[in-house]
Amino acid sequence: AELTDFKVLSGKQLVARDINGKSDPYYVIGLCDDSGKFVGPAPLKSDYVNATLEPVWLHSNAKRKASLSASLPIGQATGIRIEIWDYDRIGSDEFMGETTVFFKDFRSDYKTQYWTLSLEPRNQNRKKR
Repeated sequence: AELTDFKVLSGKQLVARDINGKSDPYYVIGLCDDSGKFVGPAPLKSDYVNATLEPVWLHSNAKRKASLSASLPIGQATGIRIEIWDYDRIGSDEFMGETTVFFKDFRSDYKTQYWTLSLEPRNQNRKKR
């Protein structure tokens, strides 16, 4: 089986990580196993959106949208994991949250599906990417 198209459109009500009360969010997206650990091809990283808590990646001028749209082989993967990070020019980027969608939850009778996903704190059983 192959995943033909999975895109992150936008974020809503993200947490502020910068002193200006905003964040510079980007996402990392990749295939994952049952535990949520990234597997298969290296996860893809989007460009960040400057100073916002409501980023829109799909319609932004960002060069990298990092959508899983290249018919990736699923292999041992059972889902898709998305992490949201705050880009920092100085110091380390800050984790904002993550979510996972499992293939078993996809509806096979729909070609296009839209999901609203909530971010969770880091799974303590899994190491940083």
